[in-house]
Amino acid sequence: MFEALVVVAVLIGAWFALACVGLVFKLLFGVIGGFFSVIGTLVFLCVGGAVALAVLPVVVFALLPVWLPLLALGVVVWLLVRGPRRPVPAHASRYMR
Repeated sequence: MFEALVVVAVLIGAWFALACVGLVFKLLFGVIGGFFSVIGTLVFLCVGGAVALAVLPVVVFALLPVWLPLLALGVVVWLLVRGPRRPVPAHASRYMR
């Protein structure tokens, strides 16, 4: 009976030791993966910003047919509202003839 208890204790100890080794590997690879994730995010931000600066003018010119009528309508409204107003003609008085 004592031998069986020793065998069970050794098996439980081995399982616990291997679980601890697995935990260390899991933490190590998690830290390494997190590091590469941060590096990848920084590279993406730099490259993505440069690509956005290169693509933005193309997108603006591609959407120009959509925005041009609205822009023209806005210009017409602005000219009507803010355009030069004609001075109101003074009424000629009876005494100024």
